[in-house]
Amino acid sequence: MKKVQVAGYAALSVLLFCGCTLISADDDSVDPPGVMADAQAGLADARPDAGGGSAMGLSDAASEAGDSAMPVLEGLPREIAESICGALFRCCSEEDKERFFTPIVATPGFEGFVERVPPAVELDESSCTDVLEAVYSEQPFGSWIAGTDRLGVRFQQDAFDSCRAELSDASCGAEVRSALFDGRCFGWQPPGSAGVHRGIFRRTATVGDECQPVRDGVGAAYFGTCDPEVSFCCYRDPARPDIGCTHPYTAEAEPRVGTCVTVSTAGEECSALAPVQLCQTGMTCESSTSRCVNESEMALGTGEACVDARFNLLGSCTDGYCDLFGSRECTPFRSDGDSCIGAEECRSGACTDGRCAVLRFCAG
Repeated sequence: MKKVQVAGYAALSVLLFCGCTLISADDDSVDPPGVMADAQAGLADARPDAGGGSAMGLSDAASEAGDSAMPVLEGLPREIAESICGALFRCCSEEDKERFFTPIVATPGFEGFVERVPPAVELDESSCTDVLEAVYSEQPFGSWIAGTDRLGVRFQQDAFDSCRAELSDASCGAEVRSALFDGRCFGWQPPGSAGVHRGIFRRTATVGDECQPVRDGVGAAYFGTCDPEVSFCCYRDPARPDIGCTHPYTAEAEPRVGTCVTVSTAGEECSALAPVQLCQTGMTCESSTSRCVNESEMALGTGEACVDARFNLLGSCTDGYCDLFGSRECTPFRSDGDSCIGAEECRSGACTDGRCAVLRFCAG
């Protein structure tokens, strides 16, 4: 079987392996060292025994029960799974489906799904829906649902309907790839741009409110159920109250309950290490100064240094990729036929058998 990487997956894996310490204050890019065991290869985490049946349609039920009523949201993972599997079976080959599931079953906690997905079994659309419902009931949507009402998370029906329509109407090829992996909608990995979030949920908890982590990327774990425009979730370790805000999970991977505290803004101090202090969403904690800056101030051009000797990211390459283990500079994308290690190096977004190639994932 040919080895093909979809753009972004390999890059994320490398950054997590390195333990890079650049902090971005969006929901997806905050990467304090040593806490990202559940985010890798572009996707995420769940229980193999989770599941459940179909519920009434969200659009119909929302008008009766309100925006964030729990009975409505119990059916959300299945509706998302039905949309994803519909697209997979409309546009994707068996090999493509295997690639889709590979990052999921490679995630710690999801190993039990290996025997339920390709290549171990050949799924039909119904069994695909059952498996993904079990996954999505835990992550990335389970803790969003658990945070509704009591912790200030609000379900956004209009955004959900828009995401579902985008996926069902997408043409095979680039359109369906974009929809399948769109972190603002149903993609396994959350958005990768500062200030961009899951559109189907909104957080309203503010300073002083109780909060808890959301299992949807590192940033979502740290901001938790707090409104990221004004606050992040401060988790305190009862055994070490003197260290201030610390990490969202205990050593046993149990989520902590926290309190929303004020974020830092431009020029103010920030830190990924205890005491944790996050920047307002849309801003980045610059590793060299430990102060919040606008992400636009960290845009890097070709030839500029993008990572330092300790693998702290120095910014984002605007038209190319960061050559982490080579020049450590922003490097132009490679063309089809050029040698490559990962898909992030290729303008096409695909690295096949060590060469940049046309991306044919789910092309119909």
